[in-house]
Amino acid sequence: MEKETEKYKMQEKFTQFFRTHKEIFTILGILVICLILYCFAMGSYPLIDPYETKLVSIARSMYRTGELFALYLNGTFYFEIPPLYFWLETIAFSIFGKACEVTARIPVAVYASAGVFLVYSLCRKLISRKHAIASSLILATSIMYILFAKIAVAEMLFAFCTGVSVYSCIYTLFCKDSQKKYFWWLFYIFTAFALMTKGLPGILIPLVTSVLCYGFSKKLLEILKPVNIIPGLIFFTIITLPWHLIMMTYYNPQFFENYVLKNHIDKYWYLYSTSHPAPWYFIVAAFFAAFFPWIFSFIAQILVFFKEKSLHLGKYCFDFESLNFPQKFIFCNVIYFLTIIILFSLSAAKLPWYALPAIIPASVILGKFWTDYFEEDKHNIAINITMIILTILCFLGIAGIFIIPEFFKGEAKLEITGVRPEILLLLLVVVTMQIFSYIKNAKKVMFSSIIILMTGASMIMSAGFFDFVCAFGENDIIKYTTEAKQDKTPIVTYGLNNEASVFFYYEQEYVSYKEGQVEDMAIYAESYPDTRFIVKNSDLKALSKDINFEIKEKGVKYALIEKIKQKKD
Repeated sequence: MEKETEKYKMQEKFTQFFRTHKEIFTILGILVICLILYCFAMGSYPLIDPYETKLVSIARSMYRTGELFALYLNGTFYFEIPPLYFWLETIAFSIFGKACEVTARIPVAVYASAGVFLVYSLCRKLISRKHAIASSLILATSIMYILFAKIAVAEMLFAFCTGVSVYSCIYTLFCKDSQKKYFWWLFYIFTAFALMTKGLPGILIPLVTSVLCYGFSKKLLEILKPVNIIPGLIFFTIITLPWHLIMMTYYNPQFFENYVLKNHIDKYWYLYSTSHPAPWYFIVAAFFAAFFPWIFSFIAQILVFFKEKSLHLGKYCFDFESLNFPQKFIFCNVIYFLTIIILFSLSAAKLPWYALPAIIPASVILGKFWTDYFEEDKHNIAINITMIILTILCFLGIAGIFIIPEFFKGEAKLEITGVRPEILLLLLVVVTMQIFSYIKNAKKVMFSSIIILMTGASMIMSAGFFDFVCAFGENDIIKYTTEAKQDKTPIVTYGLNNEASVFFYYEQEYVSYKEGQVEDMAIYAESYPDTRFIVKNSDLKALSKDINFEIKEKGVKYALIEKIKQKKD
Protein backbone atom coordinates (compact mmCIF):
# COMPACT_ATOMS: atom_id res chain seq x y z
CA MET A 1 0.00 0.00 0.00
CA GLU A 2 2.84 2.39 0.85
CA LYS A 3 4.53 1.62 -2.46
CA GLU A 4 1.35 2.43 -4.37
CA THR A 5 0.97 5.67 -2.41
CA GLU A 6 4.56 6.60 -3.16
CA LYS A 7 4.06 5.79 -6.83
CA TYR A 8 0.92 7.93 -6.92
CA LYS A 9 2.78 10.85 -5.33
CA MET A 10 5.56 10.58 -7.90
CA GLN A 11 3.02 10.62 -10.72
CA GLU A 12 1.36 13.67 -9.20
CA LYS A 13 4.72 15.45 -8.93
CA PHE A 14 5.55 14.66 -12.53
CA THR A 15 2.10 15.78 -13.71
CA GLN A 16 2.40 19.00 -11.75
CA PHE A 17 5.91 19.62 -13.07
CA PHE A 18 4.68 19.07 -16.62
CA ARG A 19 1.74 21.44 -16.16
CA THR A 20 3.99 24.10 -14.65
CA HIS A 21 6.49 23.85 -17.50
CA LYS A 22 4.17 22.76 -20.34
CA GLU A 23 5.36 25.60 -22.57
CA ILE A 24 8.95 24.39 -22.33
CA PHE A 25 7.91 20.79 -23.01
CA THR A 26 5.81 21.91 -25.98
CA ILE A 27 8.69 23.85 -27.51
CA LEU A 28 11.09 20.95 -26.91
CA GLY A 29 8.59 18.53 -28.47
CA ILE A 30 8.21 20.65 -31.62
CA LEU A 31 11.99 21.06 -31.79
CA VAL A 32 12.53 17.28 -31.60
CA ILE A 33 9.97 16.75 -34.38
CA CYS A 34 11.74 19.36 -36.54
CA LEU A 35 15.11 17.69 -35.93
CA ILE A 36 13.71 14.32 -37.00
CA LEU A 37 11.85 15.75 -39.98
CA TYR A 38 14.63 17.92 -41.38
CA CYS A 39 17.95 16.62 -40.07
CA PHE A 40 17.66 12.83 -40.07
CA ALA A 41 20.34 11.35 -42.37
CA MET A 42 20.76 14.68 -44.18
CA GLY A 43 24.22 13.66 -45.37
CA SER A 44 23.28 10.19 -46.60
CA TYR A 45 22.29 11.29 -50.12
CA PRO A 46 24.16 13.39 -52.69
CA LEU A 47 23.25 16.89 -53.74
CA ILE A 48 20.22 16.70 -56.01
CA ASP A 49 20.41 17.95 -59.60
CA PRO A 50 19.80 20.42 -61.01
CA TYR A 51 19.23 23.20 -58.45
CA GLU A 52 20.88 21.93 -55.28
CA THR A 53 24.16 21.09 -57.00
CA LYS A 54 24.17 24.39 -58.87
CA LEU A 55 23.45 26.65 -55.90
CA VAL A 56 25.76 24.86 -53.48
CA SER A 57 28.56 24.90 -56.07
CA ILE A 58 28.21 28.68 -56.37
CA ALA A 59 28.24 29.07 -52.59
CA ARG A 60 31.32 26.87 -52.33
CA SER A 61 33.12 28.99 -54.94
CA MET A 62 32.25 32.07 -52.91
CA TYR A 63 33.54 30.39 -49.75
CA ARG A 64 36.84 29.37 -51.35
CA THR A 65 37.58 32.52 -53.36
CA GLY A 66 36.23 35.13 -50.96
CA GLU A 67 34.38 36.83 -53.84
CA LEU A 68 31.16 37.93 -52.09
CA PHE A 69 29.49 39.96 -54.84
CA ALA A 70 29.62 38.32 -58.26
CA LEU A 71 28.31 34.75 -58.44
CA TYR A 72 30.19 32.19 -60.52
CA LEU A 73 29.49 28.65 -61.71
CA ASN A 74 32.37 26.89 -63.47
CA GLY A 75 33.94 30.25 -64.26
CA THR A 76 30.81 31.87 -65.72
CA PHE A 77 28.53 34.54 -64.23
CA TYR A 78 25.33 33.42 -62.52
CA PHE A 79 22.69 36.15 -62.27
CA GLU A 80 19.43 34.28 -61.65
CA ILE A 81 18.91 35.26 -58.00
CA PRO A 82 20.46 37.74 -55.51
CA PRO A 83 23.23 36.65 -53.11
CA LEU A 84 21.68 36.35 -49.62
CA TYR A 85 21.26 32.57 -49.82
CA PHE A 86 24.88 32.20 -50.92
CA TRP A 87 26.17 34.49 -48.18
CA LEU A 88 24.41 32.43 -45.51
CA GLU A 89 25.70 29.19 -47.02
CA THR A 90 29.22 30.66 -46.98
CA ILE A 91 28.83 31.53 -43.30
CA ALA A 92 27.81 27.92 -42.59
CA PHE A 93 30.82 26.59 -44.52
CA SER A 94 33.07 28.94 -42.53
CA ILE A 95 31.60 27.83 -39.19
CA PHE A 96 31.98 24.11 -39.94
CA GLY A 97 35.22 24.47 -41.88
CA LYS A 98 34.13 22.65 -45.05
CA ALA A 99 31.59 22.67 -47.86
CA CYS A 100 29.72 19.37 -48.14
CA GLU A 101 26.18 18.00 -48.28
CA VAL A 102 25.57 18.29 -44.53
CA THR A 103 26.98 21.79 -44.04
CA ALA A 104 25.02 22.99 -47.08
CA ARG A 105 21.73 21.62 -45.75
CA ILE A 106 22.01 22.68 -42.10
CA PRO A 107 21.06 26.34 -42.82
CA VAL A 108 17.97 25.23 -44.76
CA ALA A 109 16.85 23.00 -41.88
CA VAL A 110 17.31 26.00 -39.57
CA TYR A 111 15.11 28.22 -41.79
CA ALA A 112 12.42 25.53 -41.88
CA SER A 113 12.47 25.09 -38.10
CA ALA A 114 12.43 28.86 -37.61
CA GLY A 115 9.34 29.05 -39.83
CA VAL A 116 7.59 26.45 -37.69
CA PHE A 117 8.39 28.38 -34.50
CA LEU A 118 7.34 31.64 -36.18
CA VAL A 119 3.88 30.18 -36.72
CA TYR A 120 3.80 28.71 -33.21
CA SER A 121 4.80 31.93 -31.45
CA LEU A 122 2.39 34.14 -33.39
CA CYS A 123 -0.60 31.80 -33.04
CA ARG A 124 0.25 31.30 -29.36
CA LYS A 125 0.26 35.06 -28.86
CA LEU A 126 -2.85 35.92 -30.86
CA ILE A 127 -5.16 32.89 -30.53
CA SER A 128 -4.29 29.96 -28.25
CA ARG A 129 -1.66 27.38 -27.38
CA LYS A 130 -3.67 24.53 -28.93
CA HIS A 131 -4.11 26.43 -32.16
CA ALA A 132 -0.38 27.20 -32.15
CA ILE A 133 0.51 23.52 -31.73
CA ALA A 134 -1.90 22.39 -34.45
CA SER A 135 -0.81 25.07 -36.95
CA SER A 136 2.93 24.58 -36.39
CA LEU A 137 2.69 20.79 -36.73
CA ILE A 138 0.56 21.09 -39.88
CA LEU A 139 3.22 23.35 -41.39
CA ALA A 140 6.11 21.16 -40.24
CA THR A 141 4.64 17.99 -41.76
CA SER A 142 3.40 19.27 -45.13
CA ILE A 143 5.12 17.34 -47.90
CA MET A 144 6.67 20.25 -49.83
CA TYR A 145 7.81 21.94 -46.62
CA ILE A 146 9.60 18.72 -45.60
CA LEU A 147 11.10 18.29 -49.07
CA PHE A 148 12.54 21.81 -49.27
CA ALA A 149 13.82 21.61 -45.71
CA LYS A 150 16.02 18.68 -46.77
CA ILE A 151 17.64 20.13 -49.89
CA ALA A 152 19.95 23.15 -50.02
CA VAL A 153 18.07 25.59 -52.25
CA ALA A 154 16.88 29.16 -51.67
CA GLU A 155 13.11 28.52 -51.55
CA MET A 156 12.92 27.82 -47.81
CA LEU A 157 14.88 30.97 -46.95
CA PHE A 158 12.51 32.97 -49.16
CA ALA A 159 9.43 31.45 -47.51
CA PHE A 160 10.82 32.26 -44.06
CA CYS A 161 11.79 35.85 -44.92
CA THR A 162 8.42 36.62 -46.50
CA GLY A 163 6.72 34.95 -43.53
CA VAL A 164 8.51 37.15 -40.98
CA SER A 165 7.88 40.23 -43.10
CA VAL A 166 4.14 39.63 -43.59
CA TYR A 167 3.50 38.53 -40.01
CA SER A 168 5.37 41.57 -38.69
CA CYS A 169 2.90 43.72 -40.63
CA ILE A 170 -0.13 41.69 -39.53
CA TYR A 171 0.97 41.85 -35.91
CA THR A 172 0.91 45.67 -36.02
CA LEU A 173 -2.89 45.39 -36.31
CA PHE A 174 -3.04 43.69 -32.92
CA CYS A 175 -0.13 44.93 -30.80
CA LYS A 176 0.12 48.01 -28.58
CA ASP A 177 0.65 51.35 -30.29
CA SER A 178 4.03 51.75 -28.59
CA GLN A 179 5.25 48.51 -30.23
CA LYS A 180 3.97 49.10 -33.77
CA LYS A 181 6.97 50.98 -35.11
CA TYR A 182 9.35 48.16 -34.17
CA PHE A 183 7.31 45.58 -36.07
CA TRP A 184 7.03 47.91 -39.05
CA TRP A 185 10.80 48.21 -39.08
CA LEU A 186 11.01 44.41 -38.92
CA PHE A 187 8.63 44.30 -41.88
CA TYR A 188 10.96 46.43 -44.00
CA ILE A 189 14.09 44.54 -42.88
CA PHE A 190 12.72 41.12 -43.82
CA THR A 191 11.17 42.44 -47.02
CA ALA A 192 14.71 43.49 -47.92
CA PHE A 193 15.99 40.02 -47.01
CA ALA A 194 13.26 38.44 -49.17
CA LEU A 195 14.28 40.67 -52.08
CA MET A 196 17.92 39.69 -51.57
CA THR A 197 16.89 36.03 -51.67
CA LYS A 198 14.61 35.77 -54.71
CA GLY A 199 14.28 39.24 -56.20
CA LEU A 200 11.01 40.88 -57.23
CA PRO A 201 8.54 38.49 -55.46
CA GLY A 202 10.28 39.36 -52.19
CA ILE A 203 8.82 42.87 -52.45
CA LEU A 204 5.47 42.08 -54.06
CA ILE A 205 4.20 39.50 -51.55
CA PRO A 206 4.76 41.60 -48.39
CA LEU A 207 3.72 44.86 -50.08
CA VAL A 208 0.45 43.59 -51.56
CA THR A 209 -0.46 41.68 -48.39
CA SER A 210 0.20 44.67 -46.12
CA VAL A 211 -1.81 47.07 -48.32
CA LEU A 212 -4.77 44.67 -48.50
CA CYS A 213 -4.76 43.87 -44.76
CA TYR A 214 -4.65 47.54 -43.83
CA GLY A 215 -7.12 48.40 -46.59
CA PHE A 216 -9.75 45.97 -45.29
CA SER A 217 -9.15 47.17 -41.74
CA LYS A 218 -9.64 50.78 -42.96
CA LYS A 219 -6.30 51.89 -41.53
CA LEU A 220 -4.39 52.32 -44.77
CA LEU A 221 -2.91 55.69 -43.85
CA GLU A 222 -1.08 54.15 -40.87
CA ILE A 223 1.34 52.54 -43.33
CA LEU A 224 2.54 56.02 -44.32
CA LYS A 225 3.23 57.30 -40.82
CA PRO A 226 6.75 58.79 -40.83
CA VAL A 227 7.78 56.89 -37.69
CA ASN A 228 7.01 53.64 -39.53
CA ILE A 229 7.99 54.28 -43.12
CA ILE A 230 11.07 56.51 -42.93
CA PRO A 231 13.25 54.28 -40.70
CA GLY A 232 11.85 51.24 -42.51
CA LEU A 233 12.89 52.52 -45.93
CA ILE A 234 16.33 53.42 -44.56
CA PHE A 235 16.79 49.84 -43.33
CA PHE A 236 15.50 48.48 -46.64
CA THR A 237 17.89 50.68 -48.65
CA ILE A 238 20.93 49.83 -46.53
CA ILE A 239 20.30 46.11 -47.03
CA THR A 240 19.43 46.06 -50.74
CA LEU A 241 21.09 48.99 -52.48
CA PRO A 242 24.87 48.34 -52.04
CA TRP A 243 24.95 44.97 -53.82
CA HIS A 244 22.79 46.16 -56.71
CA LEU A 245 24.92 49.30 -57.16
CA ILE A 246 28.15 47.30 -57.13
CA MET A 247 26.81 44.84 -59.70
CA MET A 248 25.47 47.61 -61.95
CA THR A 249 28.79 49.46 -61.74
CA TYR A 250 31.25 46.63 -62.32
CA TYR A 251 29.35 43.87 -64.11
CA ASN A 252 27.25 45.57 -66.77
CA PRO A 253 25.93 44.80 -69.34
CA GLN A 254 25.78 41.13 -68.22
CA PHE A 255 24.09 42.01 -64.94
CA PHE A 256 21.37 44.19 -66.49
CA GLU A 257 20.68 41.78 -69.35
CA ASN A 258 20.58 38.60 -67.24
CA TYR A 259 19.45 39.69 -63.79
CA VAL A 260 17.10 42.58 -64.59
CA LEU A 261 15.72 41.77 -68.04
CA LYS A 262 15.84 37.99 -68.21
CA ASN A 263 15.26 36.94 -64.60
CA HIS A 264 12.85 39.66 -63.51
CA ILE A 265 11.01 41.33 -66.37
CA ASP A 266 10.97 38.34 -68.73
CA LYS A 267 10.50 35.78 -65.96
CA TYR A 268 7.66 37.35 -64.00
CA TRP A 269 5.83 39.69 -66.35
CA TYR A 270 3.58 37.94 -68.84
CA LEU A 271 3.57 40.80 -71.36
CA TYR A 272 7.34 40.57 -71.85
CA SER A 273 7.73 36.81 -71.62
CA THR A 274 9.08 34.90 -74.61
CA SER A 275 8.51 31.53 -72.95
CA HIS A 276 5.35 29.44 -72.99
CA PRO A 277 3.74 30.00 -69.57
CA ALA A 278 1.88 27.28 -67.75
CA PRO A 279 -1.91 27.72 -67.37
CA TRP A 280 -3.11 30.11 -64.65
CA TYR A 281 -4.32 27.25 -62.42
CA PHE A 282 -0.88 25.60 -62.32
CA ILE A 283 0.05 27.18 -58.95
CA VAL A 284 -3.28 26.07 -57.44
CA ALA A 285 -2.60 22.51 -58.57
CA ALA A 286 0.96 22.77 -57.23
CA PHE A 287 -0.36 23.92 -53.86
CA PHE A 288 -2.74 20.95 -53.70
CA ALA A 289 0.26 18.64 -54.06
CA ALA A 290 2.48 20.75 -51.78
CA PHE A 291 0.00 20.71 -48.87
CA PHE A 292 -0.40 16.92 -48.79
CA PRO A 293 -1.68 15.25 -46.58
CA TRP A 294 -3.46 18.25 -45.05
CA ILE A 295 -4.97 19.37 -48.35
CA PHE A 296 -8.04 17.15 -47.83
CA SER A 297 -9.06 18.81 -44.58
CA PHE A 298 -8.14 22.21 -46.06
CA ILE A 299 -10.60 21.67 -48.90
CA ALA A 300 -13.18 20.49 -46.36
CA GLN A 301 -12.61 23.69 -44.37
CA ILE A 302 -13.27 25.83 -47.46
CA LEU A 303 -16.48 23.93 -48.24
CA VAL A 304 -17.70 24.16 -44.64
CA PHE A 305 -16.94 27.87 -44.52
CA PHE A 306 -18.95 28.67 -47.66
CA LYS A 307 -21.78 26.46 -46.49
CA GLU A 308 -22.01 28.16 -43.09
CA LYS A 309 -20.89 31.72 -43.88
CA SER A 310 -21.93 32.35 -47.47
CA LEU A 311 -24.54 34.87 -46.36
CA HIS A 312 -22.04 36.77 -44.22
CA LEU A 313 -19.11 37.25 -46.63
CA GLY A 314 -19.70 40.99 -46.63
CA LYS A 315 -18.95 41.09 -42.91
CA TYR A 316 -15.50 39.59 -43.49
CA CYS A 317 -14.67 41.86 -46.43
CA PHE A 318 -16.19 45.19 -45.43
CA ASP A 319 -16.70 45.14 -41.66
CA PHE A 320 -13.31 44.07 -40.33
CA GLU A 321 -13.83 45.67 -36.91
CA SER A 322 -16.92 43.58 -36.22
CA LEU A 323 -14.86 40.38 -36.35
CA ASN A 324 -13.50 38.89 -33.16
CA PHE A 325 -9.77 38.66 -32.50
CA PRO A 326 -9.15 35.15 -33.98
CA GLN A 327 -11.35 35.91 -37.00
CA LYS A 328 -9.32 39.02 -37.81
CA PHE A 329 -6.06 37.08 -37.65
CA ILE A 330 -7.39 34.24 -39.81
CA PHE A 331 -8.79 36.76 -42.30
CA CYS A 332 -5.33 38.35 -42.64
CA ASN A 333 -3.87 34.90 -43.27
CA VAL A 334 -6.45 34.32 -45.99
CA ILE A 335 -5.27 37.56 -47.65
CA TYR A 336 -1.65 36.42 -47.28
CA PHE A 337 -2.45 33.02 -48.82
CA LEU A 338 -4.45 34.41 -51.75
CA THR A 339 -1.80 37.05 -52.48
CA ILE A 340 0.84 34.36 -53.01
CA ILE A 341 -1.43 32.15 -55.12
CA ILE A 342 -2.72 34.98 -57.32
CA LEU A 343 0.64 36.75 -57.81
CA PHE A 344 2.41 33.57 -58.90
CA SER A 345 -0.58 32.53 -61.02
CA LEU A 346 -0.21 35.81 -62.93
CA SER A 347 3.54 35.30 -63.31
CA ALA A 348 4.91 34.29 -66.71
CA ALA A 349 7.11 31.62 -65.13
CA LYS A 350 5.30 29.04 -62.99
CA LEU A 351 7.23 26.41 -61.07
CA PRO A 352 5.80 23.99 -58.48
CA TRP A 353 7.87 25.36 -55.59
CA TYR A 354 6.32 28.81 -56.00
CA ALA A 355 3.53 27.34 -53.86
CA LEU A 356 5.88 26.79 -50.88
CA PRO A 357 5.34 30.19 -49.15
CA ALA A 358 1.55 29.66 -49.31
CA ILE A 359 1.85 26.65 -46.99
CA ILE A 360 2.63 28.98 -44.05
CA PRO A 361 -0.68 30.91 -43.99
CA ALA A 362 -2.59 27.80 -45.08
CA SER A 363 -1.32 26.01 -41.97
CA VAL A 364 -2.52 28.83 -39.72
CA ILE A 365 -5.94 28.83 -41.41
CA LEU A 366 -6.30 25.04 -41.16
CA GLY A 367 -5.07 25.03 -37.55
CA LYS A 368 -8.28 26.85 -36.57
CA PHE A 369 -10.38 24.14 -38.25
CA TRP A 370 -8.65 21.35 -36.34
CA THR A 371 -8.68 23.28 -33.05
CA ASP A 372 -12.45 23.75 -33.32
CA TYR A 373 -12.68 20.01 -33.94
CA PHE A 374 -10.69 19.25 -30.77
CA GLU A 375 -12.17 21.83 -28.42
CA GLU A 376 -15.72 22.46 -29.63
CA ASP A 377 -16.55 19.14 -31.31
CA LYS A 378 -17.16 20.90 -34.63
CA HIS A 379 -16.62 19.64 -38.20
CA ASN A 380 -16.77 15.95 -37.21
CA ILE A 381 -18.29 14.74 -40.47
CA ALA A 382 -15.98 16.85 -42.65
CA ILE A 383 -12.78 15.75 -40.91
CA ASN A 384 -13.85 12.11 -40.69
CA ILE A 385 -14.48 12.05 -44.44
CA THR A 386 -11.04 13.51 -45.15
CA MET A 387 -9.44 10.97 -42.84
CA ILE A 388 -11.28 8.11 -44.55
CA ILE A 389 -9.82 9.35 -47.84
CA LEU A 390 -6.36 9.33 -46.26
CA THR A 391 -6.89 5.83 -44.88
CA ILE A 392 -7.89 4.59 -48.34
CA LEU A 393 -4.73 6.17 -49.75
CA CYS A 394 -2.68 4.33 -47.11
CA PHE A 395 -4.24 1.02 -48.18
CA LEU A 396 -3.46 1.87 -51.80
CA GLY A 397 0.09 2.65 -50.69
CA ILE A 398 0.40 -0.77 -49.09
CA ALA A 399 -0.69 -2.39 -52.37
CA GLY A 400 1.49 -0.05 -54.39
CA ILE A 401 4.77 -0.92 -52.69
CA PHE A 402 4.45 -4.43 -54.08
CA ILE A 403 3.34 -3.36 -57.57
CA ILE A 404 5.33 -0.19 -58.33
CA PRO A 405 8.85 -1.77 -58.23
CA GLU A 406 7.89 -3.98 -61.15
CA PHE A 407 7.75 -0.90 -63.39
CA PHE A 408 11.44 -0.14 -62.76
CA LYS A 409 14.67 -1.98 -63.25
CA GLY A 410 18.30 -1.82 -62.18
CA GLU A 411 19.39 0.62 -59.49
CA ALA A 412 16.01 2.37 -59.33
CA LYS A 413 14.22 -0.90 -58.58
CA LEU A 414 16.75 -1.77 -55.88
CA GLU A 415 16.23 1.60 -54.20
CA ILE A 416 12.45 1.08 -54.04
CA THR A 417 12.59 -2.51 -52.78
CA GLY A 418 15.23 -1.49 -50.25
CA VAL A 419 12.80 0.75 -48.34
CA ARG A 420 9.73 -1.45 -48.84
CA PRO A 421 9.76 -2.94 -45.29
CA GLU A 422 9.96 0.52 -43.70
CA ILE A 423 7.11 1.85 -45.85
CA LEU A 424 4.94 -1.18 -45.10
CA LEU A 425 5.51 -0.89 -41.34
CA LEU A 426 4.80 2.85 -41.36
CA LEU A 427 1.54 2.50 -43.31
CA LEU A 428 0.33 -0.36 -41.11
CA VAL A 429 0.96 1.69 -37.95
CA VAL A 430 -0.84 4.72 -39.39
CA VAL A 431 -3.83 2.69 -40.60
CA THR A 432 -4.11 1.01 -37.19
CA MET A 433 -4.11 4.39 -35.44
CA GLN A 434 -6.73 5.76 -37.82
CA ILE A 435 -9.05 2.79 -37.40
CA PHE A 436 -8.68 3.07 -33.62
CA SER A 437 -9.50 6.79 -33.77
CA TYR A 438 -12.71 6.08 -35.74
CA ILE A 439 -13.88 3.42 -33.28
CA LYS A 440 -12.99 5.33 -30.10
CA ASN A 441 -13.56 8.85 -31.43
CA ALA A 442 -9.98 9.59 -30.40
CA LYS A 443 -9.47 12.91 -32.14
CA LYS A 444 -5.90 13.54 -31.03
CA VAL A 445 -4.92 10.02 -32.12
CA MET A 446 -6.36 10.82 -35.54
CA PHE A 447 -4.31 14.02 -35.76
CA SER A 448 -1.20 12.26 -34.42
CA SER A 449 -1.48 9.53 -37.06
CA ILE A 450 -0.83 12.16 -39.76
CA ILE A 451 2.17 13.52 -37.84
CA ILE A 452 3.60 9.99 -37.55
CA LEU A 453 2.88 9.30 -41.24
CA MET A 454 4.80 12.36 -42.40
CA THR A 455 7.61 11.99 -39.86
CA GLY A 456 8.18 8.41 -40.98
CA ALA A 457 7.89 9.45 -44.62
CA SER A 458 10.53 12.12 -44.04
CA MET A 459 12.93 9.55 -42.60
CA ILE A 460 12.29 7.17 -45.49
CA MET A 461 12.75 10.05 -47.92
CA SER A 462 16.26 10.60 -46.56
CA ALA A 463 17.06 6.90 -46.49
CA GLY A 464 15.72 5.99 -49.92
CA PHE A 465 13.70 8.50 -51.94
CA PHE A 466 16.54 10.88 -52.77
CA ASP A 467 18.80 7.99 -53.74
CA PHE A 468 15.95 6.75 -55.95
CA VAL A 469 15.84 10.16 -57.70
CA CYS A 470 19.60 10.06 -58.27
CA ALA A 471 19.40 6.53 -59.67
CA PHE A 472 18.05 7.85 -62.99
CA GLY A 473 21.41 9.18 -64.13
CA GLU A 474 22.88 11.55 -61.57
CA ASN A 475 24.68 8.70 -59.82
CA ASP A 476 26.47 7.98 -63.11
CA ILE A 477 27.82 11.52 -63.25
CA ILE A 478 28.85 11.51 -59.58
CA LYS A 479 30.66 8.18 -59.99
CA TYR A 480 32.56 9.19 -63.13
CA THR A 481 33.48 12.60 -61.71
CA THR A 482 34.63 11.25 -58.35
CA GLU A 483 36.80 8.62 -60.03
CA ALA A 484 38.40 11.24 -62.30
CA LYS A 485 39.13 13.42 -59.29
CA GLN A 486 40.73 10.51 -57.41
CA ASP A 487 42.77 9.45 -60.46
CA LYS A 488 43.73 13.10 -61.14
CA THR A 489 42.61 12.91 -64.76
CA PRO A 490 40.86 15.69 -66.72
CA ILE A 491 37.10 15.41 -67.14
CA VAL A 492 35.12 16.87 -70.04
CA THR A 493 31.37 16.87 -70.69
CA TYR A 494 29.58 16.74 -74.03
CA GLY A 495 25.92 17.58 -74.62
CA LEU A 496 24.88 17.53 -70.95
CA ASN A 497 21.82 19.61 -70.11
CA ASN A 498 22.89 19.96 -66.50
CA GLU A 499 26.46 19.76 -65.29
CA ALA A 500 26.39 21.13 -61.74
CA SER A 501 27.07 17.68 -60.25
CA VAL A 502 30.28 17.53 -62.26
CA PHE A 503 31.45 20.87 -60.93
CA PHE A 504 30.59 20.10 -57.30
CA TYR A 505 32.13 16.62 -57.11
CA TYR A 506 35.10 17.37 -59.37
CA GLU A 507 35.84 20.46 -57.23
CA GLN A 508 37.51 22.44 -60.00
CA GLU A 509 36.68 24.01 -63.33
CA TYR A 510 36.30 21.70 -66.31
CA VAL A 511 35.73 21.94 -70.07
CA SER A 512 32.22 21.57 -71.45
CA TYR A 513 31.14 21.08 -75.07
CA LYS A 514 27.67 21.53 -76.52
CA GLU A 515 26.08 19.08 -78.93
CA GLY A 516 27.62 19.43 -82.37
CA GLN A 517 31.09 20.41 -81.15
CA VAL A 518 32.49 16.97 -81.95
CA GLU A 519 35.51 18.25 -83.85
CA ASP A 520 36.51 20.57 -81.00
CA MET A 521 36.18 17.68 -78.57
CA ALA A 522 38.43 15.49 -80.71
CA ILE A 523 41.08 18.22 -80.94
CA TYR A 524 41.03 18.58 -77.16
CA ALA A 525 41.42 14.80 -76.75
CA GLU A 526 44.52 14.85 -78.96
CA SER A 527 46.09 17.54 -76.76
CA TYR A 528 45.12 15.79 -73.50
CA PRO A 529 44.99 12.04 -74.24
CA ASP A 530 44.20 11.03 -70.63
CA THR A 531 40.94 12.99 -70.63
CA ARG A 532 37.69 11.23 -69.83
CA PHE A 533 34.48 12.41 -71.48
CA ILE A 534 30.98 12.17 -70.00
CA VAL A 535 28.35 11.80 -72.71
CA LYS A 536 24.71 10.74 -72.86
CA ASN A 537 24.09 7.12 -73.84
CA SER A 538 21.69 8.39 -76.49
CA ASP A 539 24.55 10.32 -78.18
CA LEU A 540 26.94 7.36 -78.50
CA LYS A 541 25.63 6.20 -81.86
CA ALA A 542 25.82 9.66 -83.43
CA LEU A 543 29.32 10.26 -82.02
CA SER A 544 30.57 6.97 -83.45
CA LYS A 545 29.96 8.30 -86.97
CA ASP A 546 32.54 11.08 -86.52
CA ILE A 547 35.05 9.79 -83.95
CA ASN A 548 36.58 6.62 -82.64
CA PHE A 549 36.47 6.08 -78.88
CA GLU A 550 36.46 3.45 -76.17
CA ILE A 551 33.65 3.12 -73.65
CA LYS A 552 35.22 2.97 -70.20
CA GLU A 553 31.92 2.73 -68.29
CA LYS A 554 28.25 2.83 -69.19
CA GLY A 555 25.53 3.69 -66.71
CA VAL A 556 21.78 4.20 -66.69
CA LYS A 557 21.81 7.43 -68.69
CA TYR A 558 25.44 8.48 -69.15
CA ALA A 559 28.59 6.84 -70.45
CA LEU A 560 32.26 7.55 -69.80
CA ILE A 561 34.40 7.42 -72.94
CA GLU A 562 38.13 7.92 -73.58
CA LYS A 563 40.88 7.58 -76.21
CA ILE A 564 38.97 9.72 -78.68
CA LYS A 565 40.33 10.10 -82.21
CA GLN A 566 38.73 11.80 -85.16
CA LYS A 567 37.91 9.51 -88.07
CA LYS A 568 39.83 10.12 -91.26
CA ASP A 569 37.92 10.86 -94.44
